Amino acid sequence: MKKTIFFLIIAVFLNIQNSICQTQSNVKTPKGSTVIAYITPELPAGTRSYADYYYSLVYGITPISTYNGYSSTGRFNCHGYAWHMQGSLSDPRWIGYGSTTHEDIYMSDGSYVQVLNEMYPGKVSLVSDDHSAMTTATAGTWKSKWGPYVLCEHTRYNSPYDATSVKYYVSTSIAGSTDALCNTSSRVFTAVSIQNATYSWSVGPGLSKTENGNSCTVNGNGYSTGSTWIEVTITSPIGGGQYDVKTSPRLNFWLGTEAITVYSEGGDGGYVDNSYYFWVSSYSGDLEWYVYPIGDLTDLGGGLASIYFDTPGLAYIWVIDTDECGESEPEFFEFEVYGDYLLSPNPASDHVTISPKNSNSDYLTADNIYTVSILDMYGSLKSQSKHSGGSFVIPVRNLKDGMYFIKINNGKTSVTKHLIIKH
Repeated sequence: MKKTIFFLIIAVFLNIQNSICQTQSNVKTPKGSTVIAYITPELPAGTRSYADYYYSLVYGITPISTYNGYSSTGRFNCHGYAWHMQGSLSDPRWIGYGSTTHEDIYMSDGSYVQVLNEMYPGKVSLVSDDHSAMTTATAGTWKSKWGPYVLCEHTRYNSPYDATSVKYYVSTSIAGSTDALCNTSSRVFTAVSIQNATYSWSVGPGLSKTENGNSCTVNGNGYSTGSTWIEVTITSPIGGGQYDVKTSPRLNFWLGTEAITVYSEGGDGGYVDNSYYFWVSSYSGDLEWYVYPIGDLTDLGGGLASIYFDTPGLAYIWVIDTDECGESEPEFFEFEVYGDYLLSPNPASDHVTISPKNSNSDYLTADNIYTVSILDMYGSLKSQSKHSGGSFVIPVRNLKDGMYFIKINNGKTSVTKHLIIKH
């Protein structure tokens, strides 16, 4: 009777506290389904301490410490611990509030398959009560979180929950490397071994397969390159001639020489007389960098290169990754190098001449049209005009003394320079 009263008092307290402070923060199953979950507040230290003492006394269990030396915590419950947290204390969540039994998604979307008998590692769902547990290496001993109370190992019937009717589940996830697979190589993938279960394997583009129950050997076709995958459908007996059929989360990997992507700190372009960094996100072999027809490239190692541009124009940067699968296709990157401009004289009193900063460049030609805008320090437009050619003169005699911004737009990009007027 005392046990029931204590349980109800703390439960009411927690429900009141969490109804005010809980924050919905959904999570994903291994197969990507959305599960409604919450970030919940912590219980007072006194409540946590007494709950640890009470449950260890009544059930003879040893509480497992969670946070700050206590076992009892309001930050996660049995469903969050068993299904989402996977026995870890990181990323605590409360799953299944009131009548919301959203933990069932783990059991129905293919992330887990039901089995006839307890397996390790595996999960336990109490049909006769709202509780989830994890199996341990000792049959009949489970590890679970008791609502907002203790986290502990316990035997099936030694807990506050009715374990008369239970269901057992195991993960359908596939074990195997997701590193790039050479298109002339093979690799073995495995799924959980379930007694009397059947397995049907499926593979993606460029692969052939040889099935052997809960394992599957895949082979590249010798020429395909690209993203591919493997998955398995498990038909598991659950008793009485009934079966649970689940398709695993798809395991994705790369086939053939690894694809690489080039990135730039300048985006798609930059300005003459500057250096820019270029890099690849990942690679598995030896990189070779190239630039043409402009730019001075320095390979800095670690997938990073620096290129200095002293001439405006369009630069082509590419990189080749040579790994155990061979030489990758070149990954090209176009980088537009825009010309900078000289203002002369500066300070100016009557006129200012705008010309390309790089004197040996033909970047400014008679075909180019430029919009030149002059703004004061407050951003007010004082004049605007259009010009063409390799050099052009802007009158400034009507401007008052002071600092101005002069913007030069060539139709692709805009360069802002400082201009001083002094009569």
